[in-house]
Amino acid sequence: MRRAAALVRSVCAATGMSKQSCDAGQRAGVSGFVRDSTATLDDILPAGPPKHQSRQVSASPRDDKLADVEVEVTPRAPGRLGSYTPATMMMWQERIAREAPGSHADQPASADGEPVLEPRAPRKVVVRYPVSTVHDLHELYQNPWGYVRIGRLLEDFDSVAGTVAFLHSHENAHHRPVLVTASVDRITAHGELCLEKDFRLEGRTIWTGRSSMDILIQCIADGQAQPVLEAVFTFVGRDPATGKAAPLPAVKPESALDAEWFEKRQKVNDHQKALRKARQQAGTASTNEPLDPRAAALLAEGAALQDLPALGADDAVVASGTELTSVLLMQPQERNMAGKVFGGHLMGRAYELGFAAALVFSGSKPSLVEVGAVTFDRPVEVGDLIKFTATVLHTRRVGDASRVFVEVEAHRMNPREVVSEVTNRFRFEYEVEGGVKRVLPATEEQARKLMRYL
Repeated sequence: MRRAAALVRSVCAATGMSKQSCDAGQRAGVSGFVRDSTATLDDILPAGPPKHQSRQVSASPRDDKLADVEVEVTPRAPGRLGSYTPATMMMWQERIAREAPGSHADQPASADGEPVLEPRAPRKVVVRYPVSTVHDLHELYQNPWGYVRIGRLLEDFDSVAGTVAFLHSHENAHHRPVLVTASVDRITAHGELCLEKDFRLEGRTIWTGRSSMDILIQCIADGQAQPVLEAVFTFVGRDPATGKAAPLPAVKPESALDAEWFEKRQKVNDHQKALRKARQQAGTASTNEPLDPRAAALLAEGAALQDLPALGADDAVVASGTELTSVLLMQPQERNMAGKVFGGHLMGRAYELGFAAALVFSGSKPSLVEVGAVTFDRPVEVGDLIKFTATVLHTRRVGDASRVFVEVEAHRMNPREVVSEVTNRFRFEYEVEGGVKRVLPATEEQARKLMRYL
């Protein structure tokens, strides 16, 4: 009981809740923990206004320049809750404040019991980073070369996308599906973010299906029109009682740009459905297909280099020789609002290991070009061990620079349950200065992975 009360107090202190709200939260939180040992942050955080100042807009007709939530990131005190970034804490505060009882209007249900969900205008969230003037924030997001630490920013991408998804789906008090990050489409980079300029993250709903939605996240530096980073997150709705797919409100495009994005994502969704259908029809046959002739030739060369290293090509290495591994114990401070390990945390750790693998391989600082599609196949629990393995799979010369393609595989290990399974695969493309060695596959599995880059 005392431990639960202490946890509630720490949450209140970290989120800036008033003493009255905190006292109420302690009463609710303690009783909740006694009833249910799996209580989450949603169960113990009291509803109340967030500590930071945010601009919330509800206008009709909507002005495309206005945001539903707009915040400016401020550094947190050392005692802030968990290992989350200030931006992630602010996003979760927004969600907590909007979950207050009575803050949502009831929605009618259809004859079959499903809620009647009216189409909604795209939701928008803006998070500003005054890194050029706020020293502590500058230090928090700085990497060793004086640029923005992308691994940390990827955590914020996930929390901003989750807040947009929350705003779009949680306007109904009786229909609040559990939102799960299903995948991340390609994250493309156009240059590097320097800390001499402030920047912002903008998130927006761009597409919806029956039980899924796509959220566009763009990172834009002040004074620039083109985003420096751009990603699309896909969320799915789950019924909190059954775990089955839950319907989500449709998005109603309001501008020509909204319509363009919706059409683009609809084509992507249709293509993905066709691929899934083709795989189901093919069954296991696809794994027995012959290798691409180029991959087969590289596999033969790689096998010779691995078995006869003194006689093989001196301008190449085998992929297994580029591996880097890290094993992390997932801590309570890394959970999300559903009590699972925060997906943004996993993305950030995978990115930084992939970066390290490219750095060790090339000997020069890598710059991000693209993050390939990421899927979240299985949830990660607090207490799990996650083994990240980064492998350089391919290189390519581009002018005076080289591209380095790294795959990071995340294995969830639970010694108590004797379980080891893949939860995620991350693919990163980096650019480095000068030339680098070729990377050759030494196994058929590596050769099949290589085929996507040829």
